[in-house]
Amino acid sequence: MRLTMTEDTNQFLEPRVVKDKLTVIGSFISSEAKKNAMRSGGSGQLANSITYKVQGNKVKISANTIYALIQELGGEIRPRKAKALAAPIDRESKGKLPADFPDLFPIYEKGKAPLLVVKNGDEIKPLFILLKSVTMRAHPYLRPALYNNRNAIMALLNG
Repeated sequence: MRLTMTEDTNQFLEPRVVKDKLTVIGSFISSEAKKNAMRSGGSGQLANSITYKVQGNKVKISANTIYALIQELGGEIRPRKAKALAAPIDRESKGKLPADFPDLFPIYEKGKAPLLVVKNGDEIKPLFILLKSVTMRAHPYLRPALYNNRNAIMALLNG
């Protein structure tokens, strides 16, 4: 029989007990992270991608979306394959791509970012603004799940 000593309590625990406790903690933290991710008002894809896995005496919690890290930490977003980012500026274009609007055309004005617009009769409606980069503020979901629940996690470990 193998025993593991926890650092903060100096208790000896069987590996099965350690795995069971880490499973409960992983489930708890990932559940809290999912709640936090949903608060940012997205589609739910980030929340649905959050999982946990017990590996030895550690629990790994991760999110499997391309934008998980930028959501957690914030940062600058730049285009990779295009010359500019198309940021929606109208309800009609929110959550969509310029390719979803076949009649889009650009309007350029000196000293201002170009706009992608559609024409409805005599009316021109801006749908997207073209930007070289966008700075996104952090919308942390994982760190608060851990830090805001430290006492509950310690209680689960020691209980």
